Amino acid sequence: MTRRGEVEFESGDAIFREHFPGNPVVPGSFLIDFFVEKIKEDCRKCRFFTIEKFKFIKFLQPAIYEWEIEGRDGGKFICLIRKDGIIFSKGTITVGK
Repeated sequence: MTRRGEVEFESGDAIFREHFPGNPVVPGSFLIDFFVEKIKEDCRKCRFFTIEKFKFIKFLQPAIYEWEIEGRDGGKFICLIRKDGIIFSKGTITVGK
């Protein structure tokens, strides 16, 4: 199963007040939490999450990005976020119950 969507990070959002004022960048922890919450929407019984091999390839600045979560065997989810075909971040989240 693969889910896709768009997410907008607005320059006026509170997350940018403290994270590099004047040069806003989406915090990596915020991005991982975003993916965990998306996974929870389909897996309500999932309680434990392991973050594996998450790479932040490029800084995410305020803009609209495409996200994708691909479910794999063993409770693994490949997560990525991109803009204009360029991958900004990619990693694996494994879930347990």
